[in-house]
Amino acid sequence: MVVQPREEREWPETVVLDDTWFDVVDRRTGDRSRAFHILGVYGYSAGGAKGRVWALYATPQVSQSDWKQLLGTLPGDPTLAGFSWPTRPRS
Repeated sequence: MVVQPREEREWPETVVLDDTWFDVVDRRTGDRSRAFHILGVYGYSAGGAKGRVWALYATPQVSQSDWKQLLGTLPGDPTLAGFSWPTRPRS
Protein backbone atom coordinates (compact mmCIF):
# COMPACT_ATOMS: atom_id res chain seq x y z
CA MET A 1 0.00 0.00 0.00
CA VAL A 2 1.37 3.42 -0.95
CA VAL A 3 0.40 5.24 2.27
CA GLN A 4 1.52 2.57 4.71
CA PRO A 5 5.10 3.90 5.22
CA ARG A 6 3.59 7.28 6.20
CA GLU A 7 0.80 5.85 8.31
CA GLU A 8 0.56 7.40 11.76
CA ARG A 9 1.28 5.23 14.79
CA GLU A 10 -0.23 7.41 17.56
CA TRP A 11 -2.07 10.69 18.08
CA PRO A 12 0.08 13.84 18.23
CA GLU A 13 0.25 16.21 21.19
CA THR A 14 -2.31 18.64 19.72
CA VAL A 15 -5.27 17.91 17.44
CA VAL A 16 -7.97 19.96 15.75
CA LEU A 17 -11.17 18.07 14.89
CA ASP A 18 -13.52 19.18 12.13
CA ASP A 19 -16.09 17.79 9.74
CA THR A 20 -17.76 18.70 6.49
CA TRP A 21 -20.44 17.18 4.32
CA PHE A 22 -21.05 16.53 0.66
CA ASP A 23 -24.43 16.83 -1.02
CA VAL A 24 -25.64 15.34 -4.29
CA VAL A 25 -28.31 16.72 -6.60
CA ASP A 26 -30.70 14.51 -8.54
CA ARG A 27 -30.45 16.02 -12.03
CA ARG A 28 -33.91 14.77 -12.94
CA THR A 29 -35.81 16.19 -9.96
CA GLY A 30 -33.41 18.83 -8.66
CA ASP A 31 -33.69 17.32 -5.16
CA ARG A 32 -30.62 17.73 -2.98
CA SER A 33 -29.61 15.13 -0.41
CA ARG A 34 -26.70 14.59 1.93
CA ALA A 35 -24.31 12.02 0.45
CA PHE A 36 -21.77 11.64 3.28
CA HIS A 37 -19.67 13.43 5.90
CA ILE A 38 -15.90 13.55 6.29
CA LEU A 39 -14.46 13.74 9.80
CA GLY A 40 -10.93 15.09 9.92
CA VAL A 41 -8.13 15.31 12.45
CA TYR A 42 -5.36 17.85 11.90
CA GLY A 43 -2.40 17.31 14.20
CA TYR A 44 0.67 19.03 15.58
CA SER A 45 3.54 16.98 17.01
CA ALA A 46 5.20 18.12 20.23
CA GLY A 47 7.21 21.23 19.42
CA GLY A 48 6.04 21.15 15.81
CA ALA A 49 5.13 24.51 14.33
CA LYS A 50 3.61 23.05 11.19
CA GLY A 51 0.65 20.71 11.46
CA ARG A 52 -0.75 18.26 8.95
CA VAL A 53 -3.72 16.02 8.29
CA TRP A 54 -3.52 13.10 10.70
CA ALA A 55 -6.68 11.16 9.83
CA LEU A 56 -9.79 11.30 7.63
CA TYR A 57 -12.95 9.24 8.07
CA ALA A 58 -16.03 9.03 5.83
CA THR A 59 -19.44 8.31 7.36
CA PRO A 60 -23.08 8.62 6.23
CA GLN A 61 -23.96 10.70 9.32
CA VAL A 62 -22.01 12.38 12.12
CA SER A 63 -22.56 10.99 15.59
CA GLN A 64 -20.66 10.62 18.83
CA SER A 65 -19.96 6.98 17.95
CA ASP A 66 -18.37 8.03 14.62
CA TRP A 67 -15.97 10.35 16.44
CA LYS A 68 -15.22 7.62 19.00
CA GLN A 69 -14.49 5.15 16.21
CA LEU A 70 -12.13 7.57 14.47
CA LEU A 71 -10.35 8.60 17.66
CA GLY A 72 -10.03 4.95 18.69
CA THR A 73 -7.98 4.08 15.60
CA LEU A 74 -4.69 5.17 17.17
CA PRO A 75 -3.23 4.92 20.67
CA GLY A 76 -2.33 7.93 22.77
CA ASP A 77 -4.15 10.94 24.14
CA PRO A 78 -3.50 14.45 22.82
CA THR A 79 -2.89 17.03 25.54
CA LEU A 80 -4.85 19.70 23.64
CA ALA A 81 -7.84 19.34 21.30
CA GLY A 82 -9.84 21.94 19.40
CA PHE A 83 -13.07 21.25 17.54
CA SER A 84 -15.77 22.78 15.39
CA TRP A 85 -19.39 23.34 16.31
CA PRO A 86 -22.02 21.79 16.14
CA THR A 87 -20.77 18.22 15.62
CA ARG A 88 -17.94 18.23 18.12
CA PRO A 89 -17.31 14.92 19.88
CA ARG A 90 -18.66 14.71 23.42
CA SER A 91 -17.18 12.77 26.30
